[in-house]
Amino acid sequence: MGLRVVLEVAPKRTFASALDWPGWSRAGRTSDEALDALLAYGPRYAEVARRAKVAFPPPATFDAAAAGAAGTTLRLGPRGGGRQVPKIIDHVREAESAYLAQLGSRLPNASELHDAFADAVTARAAGEPVAQPNQVRKLWSPRYAVRRAAWHVLDHAWEIEDRAS
Repeated sequence: MGLRVVLEVAPKRTFASALDWPGWSRAGRTSDEALDALLAYGPRYAEVARRAKVAFPPPATFDAAAAGAAGTTLRLGPRGGGRQVPKIIDHVREAESAYLAQLGSRLPNASELHDAFADAVTARAAGEPVAQPNQVRKLWSPRYAVRRAAWHVLDHAWEIEDRAS
């Protein structure tokens, strides 16, 4: 079976995402660069898939990367800057809250973010109303929300791993 890929093309950047492997997405300036980057990250994504022997609970790759780099000063990023681990963790949680909102739900409290996201995806996929509904006008599909959230978390997990070593 071949690799099913979707390209999200914008004026300055293209994302290539493996449709059947949530989170396996990479970007480039052109479609060809995005596809090359996607394939280059195949071995790294294979490690994520290897760890996911069971569908649930998924291995917390981001949590493991963040915990492994705790107390480490990350090297500067490719443009000479970059957040340190605590700021990356905050950024990922803020993004996850925004993704939950795009599913049409609100966060009851910060400690329930992962459960609220999973519940909202499940409800939307089943055509049921979400808990804590909000008034977002254009809802994300459950498939897009999972793909986007998985890509974002893995991207920052790999950033932490790369900059910590």
